[in-house]
Amino acid sequence: MGNTYIQPWRLLTRRRFAPLFAAQFLGAFNDNLFKQALIITLAFRANASASTDAAAAAASGLYILPFFFLSAFSGDLCDRLDKATLFTRLKLLEIALMTGALAGFLLGSIPILLATLFLMGAQSSFFAPLKFGLITERLDRTDITAGTAMLGGSTYVAILSGVTAGGSLAALDSGGVLAAGAGIAAALTGWLSARLIDRQKPADPARKPDLILPRGVWRLISEILREPRLRRLSIGIMWFWSFGTLMLILMPFFVRDALGGDEISATWLAVLFAIGIAAGALLANVVNRGEPILRATFFGAAGVIALPVVTALLAVGPPLYGQIFTTPGGLSVVAALIGLAVTGGLFVVPLQTRLQLEAPDDRRGRVFGALNALNAIGAAFASLIAMVVLASGIPAASAFIGAGAVNAALGAVVLPHLWRNRPRSGEAP
Repeated sequence: MGNTYIQPWRLLTRRRFAPLFAAQFLGAFNDNLFKQALIITLAFRANASASTDAAAAAASGLYILPFFFLSAFSGDLCDRLDKATLFTRLKLLEIALMTGALAGFLLGSIPILLATLFLMGAQSSFFAPLKFGLITERLDRTDITAGTAMLGGSTYVAILSGVTAGGSLAALDSGGVLAAGAGIAAALTGWLSARLIDRQKPADPARKPDLILPRGVWRLISEILREPRLRRLSIGIMWFWSFGTLMLILMPFFVRDALGGDEISATWLAVLFAIGIAAGALLANVVNRGEPILRATFFGAAGVIALPVVTALLAVGPPLYGQIFTTPGGLSVVAALIGLAVTGGLFVVPLQTRLQLEAPDDRRGRVFGALNALNAIGAAFASLIAMVVLASGIPAASAFIGAGAVNAALGAVVLPHLWRNRPRSGEAP
């Protein structure tokens, strides 16, 4: 392989990658466009009541719930059917769901909107096993790291774009209707893109999905945890998602309490954090020189462990009150947060790439279905920790230091196993 490796953006010129990239980007954008428009509508533009507040609070949970319960079913279907065909059918379903969202906003029906959000989560639960399976099947081995970096990095940009567009549209008169209309257009474009993904034979056409969903989830998680290589990689990815969820929940409170910032400052820091993760994902391809090895993961782990503590310590001092982006002290905190995001992207992309290659061809969908379930568990646990921290009055800066300490403890357990079993340059999975 030497010094030759593909620059990630060059994959956008390839028929085997560009349609998948466009379809998954628009799907992630659409999910967050609709979810944010719904939450803002319920919180600010609906007739205020306890029921609308409760609905707004429940919205994110309704979206995440299917990622756990449908993880086994989605993994089974991804292995049983041609992934490109399934992808196209799911994008058709997305058009129907966004049409349902339009009806919900026009009628002012909260039940229709919440049901649509739940079904959007169910539809989206298929995309992790689909997109990672498609990358591995359609790209050359030397391009898989670049492809994973592009999909991973662009997903954060899509999420950020969707949240921004959904919130902005929802602030307008008839904003929910406008957001749903934009969602229909994005879903239609995504469907047209998905139709261009080339078809291949299914990995395991005889596979029968387990219709008893909790049993299927337990079975898949048990299978992945029994295999040492898959277990190590999956736990590393779950660690990233848990930590990332905790940081994103705590960040607005850190900005408010430790830095004296306002909503605009918190929003801009969230934007920079998302861009940082995307940049780290692309940088992982450079550090690994396009190879599916874990070199970048170990560099990233150092930042994930150290930078939460560094960020909290840099914030010690008088509140900055509107000067976060104009003073040396504020800019140092911003730089530390961006560095944390970049190292997070460095950490996770090689793990995802390696898991694609280590997963057997005939059950790659199930492996990533199990990973979906593990990530959902990790995100739920992180959300619970954040709720306890905030309810207890613990400063967010102290929680950052605690997160760094927990990361150090996890790193002491996980990283030695990854190091001892790391793939060498040029080594086949």
